Formats: sequence, structure tokens, C-alpha cells
Amino acid sequence: MRGTTYFISGLICLICVSINCFATTYYVNPGQSIQDAIDSSTHGDTVIVSPGTYFENIFFNGKNIVLTSTDPDSPAVVANTIIDGSQPDNPDYGSVVRFVGSETISCILTGFTIKNGSGTLSSGHYFGGGIFGGTYPNYCYATIQNNIIIGNSAGDGGGLFGCGGTVLDNSISGNAATDFGGGLGSCFFAMIQNNTITGNSAEHGGGLSDCSGPIQNNTITGNSAVLEGGGLSSCNGSIQNNIISGNSANVGGGLVDCSGTIQNNNIIGNSAIYAGGGLSGWGTIINCIIWGNTAPDGPQIFNCGTPQNSCIEDYDGTTGGNFNADPLFAYDGYHLAPNSPCIDKGMFPNPPFFDDIDGETRPQGPKYDIGVDEYLDSDGDGLPDWIEALGVAEPDDDCDSDGFSNSMEYLYRTDPCDSTSVPSEIIYVSPDGSNAYPYMTWDDAANTIQDAIDVAYDGITVVVAEGTYYENIRFNGKNIVLTSTDPQNSAVVAATIIDGGWYDDPNYRSVVIFDGSEITTCVLAGFTIQNGAGTLNGPDYFGGGIYGNNCYASIQNNIISGNSVSSYYARGGGLYECDGTIRNNTITENSIGGYEGIGGGLSNCDGTISNNIINSNSVNSNGGSGGGLAYCNGMIIGNTISGHVAGNGGGLFGCGGTIQNNTITGNLAYEDGGGLLECNGTIQNNTISGNSANEGGGLDSCSAMIANCIIWGNTANYGPQLNSSSIPRSSCIQ
Repeated sequence: MRGTTYFISGLICLICVSINCFATTYYVNPGQSIQDAIDSSTHGDTVIVSPGTYFENIFFNGKNIVLTSTDPDSPAVVANTIIDGSQPDNPDYGSVVRFVGSETISCILTGFTIKNGSGTLSSGHYFGGGIFGGTYPNYCYATIQNNIIIGNSAGDGGGLFGCGGTVLDNSISGNAATDFGGGLGSCFFAMIQNNTITGNSAEHGGGLSDCSGPIQNNTITGNSAVLEGGGLSSCNGSIQNNIISGNSANVGGGLVDCSGTIQNNNIIGNSAIYAGGGLSGWGTIINCIIWGNTAPDGPQIFNCGTPQNSCIEDYDGTTGGNFNADPLFAYDGYHLAPNSPCIDKGMFPNPPFFDDIDGETRPQGPKYDIGVDEYLDSDGDGLPDWIEALGVAEPDDDCDSDGFSNSMEYLYRTDPCDSTSVPSEIIYVSPDGSNAYPYMTWDDAANTIQDAIDVAYDGITVVVAEGTYYENIRFNGKNIVLTSTDPQNSAVVAATIIDGGWYDDPNYRSVVIFDGSEITTCVLAGFTIQNGAGTLNGPDYFGGGIYGNNCYASIQNNIISGNSVSSYYARGGGLYECDGTIRNNTITENSIGGYEGIGGGLSNCDGTISNNIINSNSVNSNGGSGGGLAYCNGMIIGNTISGHVAGNGGGLFGCGGTIQNNTITGNLAYEDGGGLLECNGTIQNNTISGNSANEGGGLDSCSAMIANCIIWGNTANYGPQLNSSSIPRSSCIQ
């Protein structure tokens, strides 16, 4: 049974309430001595220290105990529970906390401010100003967690030296070493994780030196080295998921001579007087963002091997999957904006690791994201999980009441809860140049959307004010965000109109035209797209509203309505060959007039089509197919597909991807397949009702698995609701 310790008049009085005492808890109050409690303790005991300042230099002396403040998870308690080592009894032992070196992981130091230490003398040199863990080969393995280690100094390891256990969730700042490791030195085998290591200085390794265990998820910023390695020097374990920024040195502003794997770090804004503003020497560099580092006498990377799959400013190489494009950070400077080119551009490291700096599992897409952040928007509402965790959970709300919804501010890379955070890197388009919102300047707004696109470059956001724009616009391969002022607001979407009926070139009559090279960072959001007539492709016109040319642009929150294509083999009254994500759009009343036209709403769109309202589109009733969708082979999920008319395949025709969780109702085919025709991907969890055809009122010639569907109220002049299709499983069928 656990014993209890009381302190009476500064003396230790131990009361064991049972003969079988396995562990004892000691309590220390201001005016008493932490060292006295340690001296009285034995392995497994706990010493709890009340807030106050304790002028001591304490020695664990090999005891595997827990030394803790009253609440190590409270920043206020940690800041006010201070061990000040400025008055050592013996000048040779000036470390604030000293271990003998035999302590194991069961020894824990947590919840203190540790300051004003001057190091422990060993072999004529002072080590570990704040914490001395031992010297080679006797390094302690104590757990050091949730402490503030500040304002200490030594020859090596100004903050910590020789700590080989876990160093977790500490603030290590303002420490200095005359030689190696201003923040941490020679913590050879330590797991160094989730620490803030800032404002430390040394000759070598301002932040860390000679720490060869895993170094991950730390913020290492504003450290300096007289000679080399402003952030890190000679740290030869894996260095991953760290923000390494604003450090400085003669050589290797961020890192120098770190020979382990350097992966998924943000190495940004470091500087060197001579060479290697970002990093210098050795190391395998994978999936890193290396940006904004400076060195007058050399590149950002100096004397290093070829990086792999990294985003590197001014990089001019052609191998390794590296590229030079603005990483597009969010407003906090290290999370990725939703249109960042770093999303899904990394490689799977070997060995792999699975969490980003927020603890989110990697990867979330087909590849790792580059840098510390794995972009995750698990609920698909336009706000990533990390920002929702800060309390900005509703995309349509306006946290700072500045006229921008939270989701739009995030898209603009501004802080949703700071009204002084003004959008940047935005081009505005307005019919009359009016100032529509209090923190937006429309004075220099373009008069046409195309003018804005023409001067934009990758990563720019083009914001379009409400109004009608008579244009046929071309993205021309630019990976930009083209958006209305609030694509989440249905009234704004309805009032921001691109009307393609006034085409300049008779060959390009689609409202929106992509050249096919656009990727997922290209976004079209928040418009009404109307009166397009298609782009000439051979003898026929395709894509009345949007001609995608197999691009991967994201198309979301638009109304695509009233477009029509008329030629013999016309395709895609609303959209054609858009292979990126198509979500949350209303695609309605588009048409195909050709005799064998295909896809009144969408045709040949092979990306994910989700959560759209697709209704009342049509193709020629004599020979046309796919009133709603045709030949769309990606996932079709969560859509309402209703009220379409076609010769064959009233709702869907020839769609080969998974068709799931859709409502497919009220569609008409004059020949075969009122709801679906020749759709050979998995068809599951759909409601297929009220469709009609000559044969196969619900489904016709669908040979893949059909499961968990409601198939009810479909009619056919000849035969059953299902014609020449697979036998459904676990379905409700009239």
C-alpha cells in the first residue's frame, strides 16, 4: 500500500500506513528542500513539488524516482515551479539537475522551470548547464518531459547534455554553449520529440549537436552558431517532421553534417554567411520543403547528395522528383494550404513513418505530402482538421466578422479569427471596381476574369465579385484558385455568373476551358456557369459548360446549368473530360442535341464525383445515351441523379467505377436502362426508384456486383425492373 510523506517544520516525517510499502510520495513546499526529499527517497518513489522558487542544484544520484510539479500539464504551474541553479554549493557542480548516468526510463523529471545553471566539471570542461545526464559511456536514460529549460550555460550542452532517454514536450530556449550544443549536446540515443528549441547559441550546433537518436516533430527556430549548424550539427539519427527555421551560422544555417535520413522537414528561412543557407553536408534528403534560406556565397543546399521528392526554391535539377514551386503555406507558415503543390508529391520513405507534426497518419492520399504537414480534411468541408481543432469548426461561420467565411479565409491563407489578417496573393475581378468587403481592396480589380487569369501564376487566388461576366475563359495550364467571394453561399454562387454565350472564337464555345495539364491544386469554385456550346474536337463539339481535356482540376460548389452541345457525336452537355474531383455542384438542365450524343450532364469524367445534384439533363431521345452521366469511370458517390431523359441509359450509361450511396430516381430512357445501363462497376447502397424505360426500368446490362440497394417503383414496357444484370445481394427489390 502506498505511503504518505508530510513535511513538518522543514523536517521529513515519513508515515507508512501499511507494513507493505511499495512506494512513497514526498511533498515539497517553498522553504523546504527538493534535495532532502530526493535523498530520503528510493526507487519507485514520487516527489511532488509545489509552485515556488527553489535555489538548488539537485542530484538524482542514480535513483529511479518521479520528480514532478503539482501539475506538469499546466503551463502556469510549470512556469511558477522554478529550480534556480545560480547558487551551487560546489562550483564544480553548477548544473541545475544532475544525474549520475545509471538512471533508467522509469526516472522522470517533469513540470519545472530549470534555469541559471552553469554546468558540471568533467575532464577540465563544463557540461550540461541546465541538465547533466552523465558522460560517455554512462548516459542516463531518464524521461525529461514538460519542462522549461531556459537561460543556462556550459561548455557543451547549454540546456542539456548526455541525456539518452526521452526528451519530450519541453521548451528549451535561451541557453548557450561555448563549444557544442547550445540547446542540447551529446544526447546520443535520446528520442527528442515535440520540443520547442529556440534562441539557443553555440560555436557548433546552436540548437542541437551530436544527438543521434530520432529527432522528430520539434520546432527548431532562431538558434545560432558561430561556426556551423545554426539549428543542428552532427545529429546522425533520423530527422523528421521538424520545423527548422530562422537559424543562422557561418555554414549550414539550418543543418550541417547530419548524416541520417532527413525527411519531411520544413527547412525555411535559415541563413549562412558563407554557404548552405538551408543545409550542408551528408544526409539523405527526402520529402522536405527547403525554401527561403539564404547564403551569399552558395545555394540553399551545399555539398549534399541529390534530394528526393522535395520542394526546393531555385532548384534547377531534373532528377529525383524535386521541383521549384511556392509551397503555399497556410497563414501559420507551415501547414499546407489546400492548393499547395506539395500535396501528394512525396515518396514513401524507407523505413516509413506514419504521423505528421499534428499526429495525423501519413499518407492521406496516394503519396506522402511534402514537409511536416499531411493535409487532412476528414469531413470534406474545406477546413483541414488542424484548424478545426483550434475551434474554427464551421466553414460558413465568420470567426472575426470581417465578411469572409472561415473556409474562404483559409483558402486565402489568412487567419479566420484575426480581422487584421488581410488576404495576400489575390487578384480581384469586379464588374465595376466596387469595394465589396471591408478588408478587400478592389481598386485595382481586373475588368474580366480572363485578364486576371492571364496575369496570374501558380498558387494565386483569383476572387470574382458578384455580377455577370460574358466570357469563355481558359485556364491555360495555370494551377490557380478561381473563386467567387464565398462559394459556400448559394446566393453568392447564383449571382456570380460566367455566361459563355458570347464566344469570340467559334471553335471554343465552352464557358470554361482547361488545357489538360492542370492538377488538383487548380480549383474552380463558386460560379454559375451557363450558355456554353462546347469546344471543337475533330468534327464535333464537346463540353458545353466545361471542357476539361482530361485535367485534374477540382470543380466544386458551382451551378452548371443551361449549356448545350449540338453535333452528331457531341459529348458532355455540362462537363467533359474533367478527371479531378467534382463535388457539391448543381448540374442541371444541360443538353446534347446530336443524334448519337452522349452525357447530357457529364461525359468521360473519371475523377471522384461526389455530393452533387445532377438533375434534368438530357440527350437526343432517338440515339443519345446517358441523360445524366456517361462513361464516367471514377467513384460516383452520394449524388442525387434525377429527372434525366435519353434514348438509352436515362440516368447513367457506361460508367465503370463504383456507384455508391446515390439516389437515382425519375429518369427516363426511351429504349433501355431507365436508371442505369451498362454500368459495370460495383453498384451498392443506392436508392434506384421511379425510373422508366422500354426495357430495364431500373437497371439494364449491369454485370458487376449489385448490393444493399433499394430498387423500387421502376417500370418497363417489356420485362422486369432489372434486365440482363447481376443478381443483387442484400437488396430490397419490388
